[in-house]
Amino acid sequence: LGDHTLEISWTPSEEQGNCTFNSWVVEIQNMNGGWSRNPPGCTDLTRDDVTSCILTSLACDTPYQVQVEQICNNEESNSDWSRPIMAETLDGGDCAQQAEPATDQVATTEVITPDPNTGGRRLSLA
Repeated sequence: LGDHTLEISWTPSEEQGNCTFNSWVVEIQNMNGGWSRNPPGCTDLTRDDVTSCILTSLACDTPYQVQVEQICNNEESNSDWSRPIMAETLDGGDCAQQAEPATDQVATTEVITPDPNTGGRRLSLA
């Protein structure tokens, strides 16, 4: 993790209703723009046991909102979007500008922790 990335994770709801899992969809919003679906690093999330990804190619020192939705094969059972959470990429020495993520089925508690190994930030929807 570094100044152009954010790691996110989420916990699915124990109550799945009539959902036959299809995929997770992540959206991210640069605070100066609209929502972007399936950002780099968080695409093709087609396994229900994969509940994390690392957003890449982000602008450094930039605030973002992230939200997650569970997509079901039977569309009427899709989850609502998670509550958007805020996170900010680090201010690195190479601050190039390049920008681009619930429901009763996805938990929405925000956890942001520093990663001592990389100096990046880890964002969890747990």
